Amino acid sequence: MADSERVRFGPERIAIAPVLVMAIGAIPLGLSSPWLRWVLLVPVACAVWVLRARVVVARDGLEVCHGLTTRRYPWNTVEGFDVPRRGPVRLLTGGRQVALTPLPRRQVRELVAACTSASGVAAG
Repeated sequence: MADSERVRFGPERIAIAPVLVMAIGAIPLGLSSPWLRWVLLVPVACAVWVLRARVVVARDGLEVCHGLTTRRYPWNTVEGFDVPRRGPVRLLTGGRQVALTPLPRRQVRELVAACTSASGVAAG
């Protein structure tokens, strides 16, 4: 991994297609009543998540963005990953567990390999 290289993991951009379908379906419902205008915000929130959610592996650590908030975890705080049978993969850091909701389960092996390469620690 080069110094400037960053590896990004997260939802595929094609996931915006169902969000657009949801937005088209929400328009008639949202415009039918002033009390239902909030329905128009649901596709907007989903689009923000699809476009912003990510896990980025870099030389200095991991960056986890859940849509609106971004947290950076230096390598010296990363203890490992928990891959439960159900639910999202979790980052173990400083006695805490951080859900990696943007990470598709099929990319876990690639994430571990990228983390091993970036941190310079042998996988064990």
